[in-house]
Amino acid sequence: MVNSPSTITDNHYDVLIISADHRRFVEVLHACGYSVREVSDLATAERAMQNARFGVILLELTVPGANEVDFAAWRRQGHTHTQIVLLAKPTYAFSAMQGITRGADGHLGLPLSAKTLELQVRHSLHRYRDCSLEWRKSNEIESLILNQTHELQQMHVEIMNLLSVASCYRDHETGTHNQRVGIVSGLLARAVGWSDLEVEDLRLAALMHDIGKLAIPDVILRKPGKLTAQEYRLMQKHTIFGDEILAASKLPVLTLSRQIALSHHERWDGAGYPHGLGAIRIPQAARIVAIADVYDALTHDRIYRQALPEDQALTVMSEGRATHFDPELLDAFFNIRQDVDQVNATIVEDTYENSQKQAIWGELVC
Repeated sequence: MVNSPSTITDNHYDVLIISADHRRFVEVLHACGYSVREVSDLATAERAMQNARFGVILLELTVPGANEVDFAAWRRQGHTHTQIVLLAKPTYAFSAMQGITRGADGHLGLPLSAKTLELQVRHSLHRYRDCSLEWRKSNEIESLILNQTHELQQMHVEIMNLLSVASCYRDHETGTHNQRVGIVSGLLARAVGWSDLEVEDLRLAALMHDIGKLAIPDVILRKPGKLTAQEYRLMQKHTIFGDEILAASKLPVLTLSRQIALSHHERWDGAGYPHGLGAIRIPQAARIVAIADVYDALTHDRIYRQALPEDQALTVMSEGRATHFDPELLDAFFNIRQDVDQVNATIVEDTYENSQKQAIWGELVC
């Protein structure tokens, strides 16, 4: 006798029998307590499979077209774990073997006894249930991992945004500068072949390019005039400070941020700081952010000067080709100018918000 046969729920049957003479099988299986659906041709069987689920399908190979069925297609249509068993007379033994190569799970020789049929169905149903259970467990685990991964990613994004905002409380620049630099860096990275995942990581990492300015005194950060040589040397150290602030993190996106914070003021000709790196010795991420950072600084007001007209800013950028900037990246930047203009038009400065940030920071440090 069968162990715990399933009942019909949500159009779910234990067995689908496809045979012109299905009565002989149905009687045996009903006597064993199985729920059974029986049809005599493939067209009716396929309609039944569109409206119900089955643990086991018994297909007699004398049914017209049975030797040509693509069982893999049945599985793709939702019967992933259904056990497909072919019923074959001795003259159909070769066809049965071919059916297994097309995705069937096994075959039984005809004629067969009631006991053999019951044992095969019991075994096949156990396998169906085990496979279905493993699949559900796997899906639950995968869903849990995806949810946790998404939560971690959201935490990373929030951390990056918060640190970016923190740096803006000290600097004369607003958070919109960091946002624009991040987005434009991502656009430029995509233009030179970075993957979507890499582009998103760079967009987030670029938010922190000036995190080291947290360690620069206000008297330098907020000075409206030209810095003295000594002040400028201290300002240059924001790259070193940024590297040190981010050094403890092992998160890949913060490791990328550290790389950018340290090297985004290096120059293609080796005349930059802090280490005088040149050409491809400068990490590509830092070379990308350097272009986005300088262009945004030129085209927006700063405490020490007003924004340049766009044509003048582009002239300055062009003059930096192969001296300040990677020439290939700069060419790619000019090719995406329309997208960059859209970013500038969308993410605009909020001078009131920035003045509030400066006031709040002043209260905190007093």
